[in-house]
Amino acid sequence: MAATDSFCSLVESFSTRVKELKGLMLLRTADIRETWTVQMENINSTLEEAESQMNLLKRQLESEKQYIQKAEELIDSAQRQSRDVRNVASIVNIRQAPSSTSDLSAPASQVPSGLVDVTNQFKNVVAAQSSAPTKKPSAVPQISLLTVEELAAVPQYQKGRVSVEKVNACIEELQSIVKAKYRILATPINKQNDEMIKKFKVYKAQETEELKSSFFFCETDFRSAGQLRLDATGKCVLNILRHTGRMSVNSTAGLMRYVLNPSQP
Repeated sequence: MAATDSFCSLVESFSTRVKELKGLMLLRTADIRETWTVQMENINSTLEEAESQMNLLKRQLESEKQYIQKAEELIDSAQRQSRDVRNVASIVNIRQAPSSTSDLSAPASQVPSGLVDVTNQFKNVVAAQSSAPTKKPSAVPQISLLTVEELAAVPQYQKGRVSVEKVNACIEELQSIVKAKYRILATPINKQNDEMIKKFKVYKAQETEELKSSFFFCETDFRSAGQLRLDATGKCVLNILRHTGRMSVNSTAGLMRYVLNPSQP
């Protein structure tokens, strides 16, 4: 709210300076030679104040853009946490399922031995699945192409003037870039050439404990790309992919990582 009031105040102040300039410019036609120097000094002073107000407006707009970006990151984080909660809930339901069998009111001596064996086997399977470490899928998730309907549902401020053809061309290029990246990471170090080893070290430095079971790419991975560039269009494409659930953003230690969603829409 304070930021909005400050912005409105700047706009109002700038409008006042513009009105003063208009009034002073009208005085140019007046036949008042004695005050000509004073008028020009007033014009110069008003112009300087207007320029100062314009610079303040620019800084305020940049600040608002940063707030919007932080809000988008919070939304992505909330969506990831929501998915994690659903996954945990499904695991809890599975683990609680056999407990109703073990809590039968009948004495253990009256329960058929076959039922006890099946129940125990089921418990062992569930325990093994829950204790097993999460393994990373062997294949990079396929990024599904965008439809016209999906693009239409994206807010205008996020998609700009990007077409569905441009987005899909970037998706295909990103798919190739990510596959090439993880092909290098999967290659034994003794079978890599100097260029591959150099990329291998960069990719390893990008990894975090949190993303060990995920596939992701960074902005440095597509700097030499043909379709996706680090410009306004490229940022719109990345915003569209985030909005449609094809990927999320993870920012750690000042590095932006774009994580592919294994459950593509």
